Amino acid sequence: MTSFDIRTMLDPVKTAREEGRQIGRREMRDQIREIFATHAATHPNPEIRAELWPFINYIERMHIS
Repeated sequence: MTSFDIRTMLDPVKTAREEGRQIGRREMRDQIREIFATHAATHPNPEIRAELWPFINYIERMHIS
C-alpha cells in the first residue's frame, strides 16, 4: 500500500466529516420517528394510531447509510 493511500485512510478531517454526517442522519431519523410517535399517540382515531406504530417501528430499524 502506498503512503498516499495510508494518508487518505487516516485523514482526520475526512473521518470527522463522515462521523458528523452519520450523527446528522441518526438525529434526523430520530426526529422523524419522534414526530410520528407524537402524532400516533395523540391521534383521536384508534385505527390510524394502530397503523402508525408499525411504521414507527420500521423507522427505528432503518439502517443509516
